[in-house]
Amino acid sequence: MSENKKYLGMEKNVCFGLSWVLFPFAIVTLAVEKELTLEEKRNLVSSIVVSACATIISITTSIISAILGAAGVYDFSWVFGLLAIVPLVLWIIGLIKNFKGDEWQCPVAYSIACAFVKEDTKKEEPKEEKEEEKEEK
Repeated sequence: MSENKKYLGMEKNVCFGLSWVLFPFAIVTLAVEKELTLEEKRNLVSSIVVSACATIISITTSIISAILGAAGVYDFSWVFGLLAIVPLVLWIIGLIKNFKGDEWQCPVAYSIACAFVKEDTKKEEPKEEKEEEKEEK
């Protein structure tokens, strides 16, 4: 891949860095850009996964902390706040690495992204089958 390749009119590192800042930007990049490699698609999907996990953990910890606060239990509510730090740290690392132009695979989010974005080998199989059918006839 050439280093001068542009995505959405921007350099690769800026485009992928912005996808870690705002996950809707990653969705737009996936939808618009047709020349993304498999690794680039997985990187964009992993940024969406980290953002989704951060949102889910934030909402969950807020609800649990509110319930514990309403029950008068203030001793353990800070523990749930610490859980929100994990996706925040992953988000910051992904943000810095992508703006620098480094290839970084977020440990858990990348494996989830691999499950969503698989190699497209189905296009080649029907051609081979058609050729085999022609040879048989």
